[in-house]
Amino acid sequence: MTPERPAPDPPLPTAEQARDAVATRTAELGRRLEAAATAREQIAAVRARTRSDDGLVTVEVSARGTLLDLQLAPGATALPADRLAVLVLGTVRRATAGAAEQVRAVLEPAVAPGTDLDALVLDPAAPAQDVPEPVGTAPVRAVRRSEPAADEETDEPDSWLRPAGAGADR
Repeated sequence: MTPERPAPDPPLPTAEQARDAVATRTAELGRRLEAAATAREQIAAVRARTRSDDGLVTVEVSARGTLLDLQLAPGATALPADRLAVLVLGTVRRATAGAAEQVRAVLEPAVAPGTDLDALVLDPAAPAQDVPEPVGTAPVRAVRRSEPAADEETDEPDSWLRPAGAGADR
């Protein structure tokens, strides 16, 4: 049995071939940097405006889903607070989905082939950990007041947020 010989190393490129390869890669990098700068500007300008199905709530969000504008029609204030909250959150989620689609459209031609756009674009379908899903009616939560009402007594120790003895006496 004869031992296998390693494959010979490929020939080194000539100086001219190396310069051409570097020039080609440098030009490609320049094009990608320009595309990235353009995409960044376009993403900064993304806005999505959405109206609830009943027309009571209109919201505008940025590319990141930041609420930029909230408009309530006169009938919105007649809704119970929990129903209005669900309506606002649902409308914000729909607007955020619209903004995410705009961002995806901007990024698609600007990123390298094979880039996972889902990892780059905000997923509006993913529930935020601190915001309940707007399904049905949101549960009513008890809200603890920081100060007891004038006719209430409290056994709570003084808070570090107020001077000692300033609790129930206010």
